[in-house]
Amino acid sequence: MIIGRRITVLLNSFLDQFVPPIIRDSVIFRSAAKLIFKNAPYSIEEFKDRAFEMPPSEFRRYYEETQLRVHQGDTDLSPGSAAAVLSSIDQGPVLEVGCGRGWLAQQIATNHQTFATDISLRGSYVSLSHSGFTAVEADAASIPFLDNAFPTVVCTHVLEHVTDFQRTLNELRRICAGRLIIVLPKQRPYRVTFSPHLHFFPYRFSVLAYTGTENLVSLELVGGDWLLIEDHSATK
Repeated sequence: MIIGRRITVLLNSFLDQFVPPIIRDSVIFRSAAKLIFKNAPYSIEEFKDRAFEMPPSEFRRYYEETQLRVHQGDTDLSPGSAAAVLSSIDQGPVLEVGCGRGWLAQQIATNHQTFATDISLRGSYVSLSHSGFTAVEADAASIPFLDNAFPTVVCTHVLEHVTDFQRTLNELRRICAGRLIIVLPKQRPYRVTFSPHLHFFPYRFSVLAYTGTENLVSLELVGGDWLLIEDHSATK
């Protein structure tokens, strides 16, 4: 079943604001999560407990094997967030890190030379290399491009999933010679969630606690998600 990002933002907001933690982490929600996660090697609680100690191969396998019976379709971006990302790109070539099904990379490629990476290009992801951009399989914490390789780097709905947030953010900054565009979900931390998120950003200061303010251009809530833009042109 596909439920668009606009609806999931509203659902997440309702759950975050009105359902207390004692219920969110109860057997009721654990049972609901088991119905949503398909073919997952572990339950969502087990994944969160183990993720930070998993070897990279096991972490990658979790994402290759896990499917969601209820998901957001070809992109995790709401229409407003997607429009804001696209309008923030002023020059290419562009690298999208964590391209997923490749929807955003395809939109970017209509105006700019585009490269995209994802932790796995297995299965349906293989076709991305024939969709107007160049796809490369790579962990976001170890991106196989030179320093300052791209005037624009885009990373949406990825950093909440990684085990080493700071190392991954440093990689994004390393390869970026100009504008870095990041989208993060506005969500409270819970043990049981319906996506395998490891980091949570309920407030503006929650984002800044992870990223700091150096090179910050803007940080605003757009389409229910945080849109962070940094400028690294002056530091290169």
